[in-house]
Amino acid sequence: MIRSVKNSRMRYTAEKRHSGFTLLEMLVVIGVISILAAMTVGVISIAKTSSTEKRIEGQLNKLITAIEQYKSKTGFYPPDHQTKTVSGQIRYTQYGKPIVNPVLNPLYYELNGVLVDLNTKSYLANGDPAEYALNDNQVVSWFGMSGFQNSAKDPASLKSSFDGFKQSDLVQVDGAIVNAAPKPQGRVTLLSVPSPWPKQFQDRNPLGNTSLNVWYYNSSNPTNNPATFDLWAEMPIVNESGQYEVKRIGNWKTE
Repeated sequence: MIRSVKNSRMRYTAEKRHSGFTLLEMLVVIGVISILAAMTVGVISIAKTSSTEKRIEGQLNKLITAIEQYKSKTGFYPPDHQTKTVSGQIRYTQYGKPIVNPVLNPLYYELNGVLVDLNTKSYLANGDPAEYALNDNQVVSWFGMSGFQNSAKDPASLKSSFDGFKQSDLVQVDGAIVNAAPKPQGRVTLLSVPSPWPKQFQDRNPLGNTSLNVWYYNSSNPTNNPATFDLWAEMPIVNESGQYEVKRIGNWKTE
């Protein structure tokens, strides 16, 4: 009887001793959880990047269609922003091509059509509220032009057949944030890219120190599509090492 009790206590002590995790086992479990968490975050990040890229490509195709419709109506592609000297002369490259500022482009206004009020000398994108109207000086400071090609005194006379933009396709930009000298005057509407600039890299944003991201356009001196136009978006990415990268999505094939 005594021997039996003793053996029972020994078994109980052994079972109690192995009922918890050892330090090594806990470290292994923590390591496995960390690896799984990192893999999950990586998968989510890749999925998010892929989704954003598809949205940008969808916008790209929509804009290409709108630009081609514009050309079929007017006989030429929408103008871009040709930079000028202080005296108002167009600046040219050494090859005689206009130097373009692709960031500050008037695509929204040209594709949408602009209503001109000759009495007030103001320009208002078709469908915009009256407070969004621009004056002559603002048009020049933002787009380097004295007016818009696709403009008229009444909506029926506008040449564009584009069916309009969603609110998510647009962004109002204040001239105070723009990385240019002198600063553009007031606020204008630009075409928005659904991929904001990460806070730690906003100082590299060509638009200015902001999260806002806009479409780039060049029809005066396109380098990828010499006979037509270059249209592209820059998709800022922070890689696994925390480094900044940019993926360019445009209307040309890349190798």
